[in-house]
Amino acid sequence: MGEHTQFGIVCCSSIEDYENQLIKRHEFTLAKKELDRTKLTDIQCANVGPVFLTYREKQEEVKARMAEIAATSPHGDVTSDDGVRHVLWRCSPEDSEWFKGVFGEIPHTYVADGHHRAAAAYNVGKIRREKAISEGKEITGEEPFNYFMTLLYPADNLLILDYNRVLKTIGELTPAQFLEGIKENYTLEQIPLGGETKPSELHTFSLLMENQWWKMTLKPEKLDESTPVTKLDSQILNETIFGPMLGITDLKNDSRIDFVGGIRGHKELERRTQEDCVCAIALKPTEIHELLDVADASLIMPPKSTWFEPKPRSGFVVRCF
Repeated sequence: MGEHTQFGIVCCSSIEDYENQLIKRHEFTLAKKELDRTKLTDIQCANVGPVFLTYREKQEEVKARMAEIAATSPHGDVTSDDGVRHVLWRCSPEDSEWFKGVFGEIPHTYVADGHHRAAAAYNVGKIRREKAISEGKEITGEEPFNYFMTLLYPADNLLILDYNRVLKTIGELTPAQFLEGIKENYTLEQIPLGGETKPSELHTFSLLMENQWWKMTLKPEKLDESTPVTKLDSQILNETIFGPMLGITDLKNDSRIDFVGGIRGHKELERRTQEDCVCAIALKPTEIHELLDVADASLIMPPKSTWFEPKPRSGFVVRCF
């Protein structure tokens, strides 16, 4: 996508690893969405889109082997209508055994994107396992329903974009009162017309209100470093602005707040503040180590904290079982 290229391995991962948290998660799933995805997977008997996993260890070894394979002729090469190019190479049996051996030495993988697909695959496997047992069949663990399609990317090869916030109302506060309230936790500095509006450092934000961009920097003494979650910029906004100033605590269901993926750029934030929102807050993209640290601590990131691009197209590889 554009100047960014990333290489991953399409494979099958174990629902047992998911159950035992060897595949670590950082998000909750929505019950209805998980149920819908479970029904779809069960009826189709297929994984039509991979769960997007990442890993910390042995990245250089794996990348070197992938580069060797990618130097050969591809099995498939498709550019989708959004300009993203998808290239597929087939691994030899020897390559596959090598990858299996290396990943046998990697203690954990992490769900980057696809929490609902992963949960659905686990649910389907559990349903089919229980059905087989009820019919008196022996379960070996090698049945196809014990696995689901995943795409493994090395953590240092990923591109995470910003995930920005827009507010449709600031309640009874005037813009001046809102800015004054922000100053309790942040220093504010006007960004001149034409200046850079994308934050370049963690704990620094850009605020757009009444056609004026502001640089919003968290005061050092206000940073809570007690857990990997409290240090996240998305959580800092929840704890300093959305919750205490506006009473917004359920970001997924509160109609007063909306989210704009970074792929749309800051022009989209400017458009929204002209049309249906009173202000926008832009964040620096979450860094991959922050996601891994949250998952390692068995914690959950706030909603809409990460936006991964490019995403593999569903249906490019389909795994039937």
